[in-house]
Amino acid sequence: MTCPISSRFGNGDFDYEEADSRIFVNASHASQNGIETSEIRTVDSDIVVIAIGIFQKLKAKSILKDIYILFGTGKHLRRFSIKDICDSLGHEKATALPFLYCLSGTNINCAFMGKGKKFV
Repeated sequence: MTCPISSRFGNGDFDYEEADSRIFVNASHASQNGIETSEIRTVDSDIVVIAIGIFQKLKAKSILKDIYILFGTGKHLRRFSIKDICDSLGHEKATALPFLYCLSGTNINCAFMGKGKKFV
């Protein structure tokens, strides 16, 4: 996200361990200060899932219209509209997606590893 707004907010500096959190704190702050769309460039699928999960909440408390994700690198770079993804999933599925993503462990270790399907 490119934005001329400082990352120092009214109540002091934020302190988040993960960059994933800082990205959305900045997007929220920008949208509360007149920025209608944000663009985030990443190769991390966590960012996409988090964006889908919190888009409706960010949109409800600001003038945010859309978040665009530039995902990938080089000739594989793709641009996705989080608003379009959320609209196609629906509110309930979009909100639940981060929880399922965490449970499946797609980024670390799968919680279902070794728990295969049982055949009757």
